[in-house]
Amino acid sequence: IMYSYDSAFALSFQPQHNDLKYVDLVKDIHRAMAHTGLNVDFVSPEQDLSEYKVIVAPALFVIEEKTAASIKKFVENGGIFVCTARSGVKDVYNTVIPDQLPARLGGVLGITVTEYDPEMTRGDGGKIKFVKGGKKFPAMLWRDVIELDGAQSAAVYEGKYYGGTPAITINKFGKGSAVYTGTFSTPEFYNALMKKVFSLAGIKPPVEITGEIEAVERSSAKSSQGTQRRLLFVYNKGAAPARFSVKGVRTDLLSGKKVSGKTILPPFGVMILKKILRKKQVDKIYSILYNYI
Repeated sequence: IMYSYDSAFALSFQPQHNDLKYVDLVKDIHRAMAHTGLNVDFVSPEQDLSEYKVIVAPALFVIEEKTAASIKKFVENGGIFVCTARSGVKDVYNTVIPDQLPARLGGVLGITVTEYDPEMTRGDGGKIKFVKGGKKFPAMLWRDVIELDGAQSAAVYEGKYYGGTPAITINKFGKGSAVYTGTFSTPEFYNALMKKVFSLAGIKPPVEITGEIEAVERSSAKSSQGTQRRLLFVYNKGAAPARFSVKGVRTDLLSGKKVSGKTILPPFGVMILKKILRKKQVDKIYSILYNYI
């Protein structure tokens, strides 16, 4: 997640909508990413992005030219970049950039925002529907009117005026892709969005989780025999049972039981699931990493 203190500060004293809070948006997206069991880092707009496969920049309201150049290079080299409405508006002097929205990012995103409509009532923005999958989510707080300049529509608005126009877009750029969301929505929407983004990036989460479960995976160094131990830490933060699902068979180091498929974790329960990677699997992973780097 690209966390921009400049954007957070600018939006705090010039909010684009009474209910649009930068930190809340970051939290929604972080939960959606972490909910997959993948590790999530926070990076600054000035940081080198080359070691990542996916970068999500919520409401990148303030953007420098060097940040835009870094994002462009990241996508050209095969990365997946995601940003939301209210991106590419001002420079570091809090001056509006004299360019069409999203300024400095339009080429990478393959779109132009020709108009926008801030909703005055939470949840009064109609629906958005994914082109593939068809599931609907509320369009909340803001609606960008998007013109495609090479990008494709991944989701559309529903309603009398906006019906059928792009709400989410995806643009192939170089070896990578850039995704833009022209509205805001619910935590369930961000869960669905990030699953699609990770699929686009070829990332397979190690676990599917529900409720208040959190999961994180760690790997040991490669042994002299060519094996590698991988541990999946799963814990339920909630006061109600919750379900998670893993592929293959793993051993819970705390109970000694074998775990596979769908499993119920009791309130505040913890499991440490071990998986042994054999030499061929380890060599394949190292080959993928080497080719990616």
